[in-house]
Amino acid sequence: MNTPADHGNASESRTANRLNEYYAIEGLPFRATAEGGSSKNSDIKVVSTETDSVVFSIEDKNTNSSRTDYGQFTIAYDKGAGWTQATGLNNPVLVQIFSVMKPELDKEWWGEIPTGQRLDEEEARQFWECFEPGRERSLKSGPIKTIPIHSAHIDAYYKDKGDSYIKIGDHVYGLTEDTQLPSLSSMTMQAYAVFRMKYHKRNHHSYTVALRLNCHGDDTTNFDSAKRKLHLNG
Repeated sequence: MNTPADHGNASESRTANRLNEYYAIEGLPFRATAEGGSSKNSDIKVVSTETDSVVFSIEDKNTNSSRTDYGQFTIAYDKGAGWTQATGLNNPVLVQIFSVMKPELDKEWWGEIPTGQRLDEEEARQFWECFEPGRERSLKSGPIKTIPIHSAHIDAYYKDKGDSYIKIGDHVYGLTEDTQLPSLSSMTMQAYAVFRMKYHKRNHHSYTVALRLNCHGDDTTNFDSAKRKLHLNG
């Protein structure tokens, strides 16, 4: 059974192949390679075959789904300090997003929930008993609270990673000001942070924040049209 990571890797490879087919047909001196996988590297890098230098990189998302994540970080609970950010502290965009979330989270009272960042199976069960007594759905994972964020945060998150474009499904959006494609934020109808309990493996759960959005595309952002504008500035 294929995992989400498997689907992501396959999508990156397909996108790189489609670009390389286009470059070959047009005789353009570029080469696209899929390099992301499960790492923090850019998903696709396009290099000049003349200089072997990177021209730009692309973040690749297989689908435009309500379950597609656009960045994650974990948070922790402390009885005195309330909710604190645990990971992503060196990323200004994630820090800014959490600063928006913290007042919303701290004003909630969910009972004597487990403290810390990493929870075992019993602590995860304890959380759900406090948050949703009698819960009949999974005690391993699930959404807890959704908080709206500015759509530009997600553009900035990937721009800070060094990406110039993001491909979502079959549409491509710009992340920098000097592209000829519409920006992701301009095509986003809703952006939000989902605070959820995440199951990693046996006896490993975490308080996780996932960034998500709902965007649309048009003829300009459609891949077959957009690929012709990737190398054009302004």
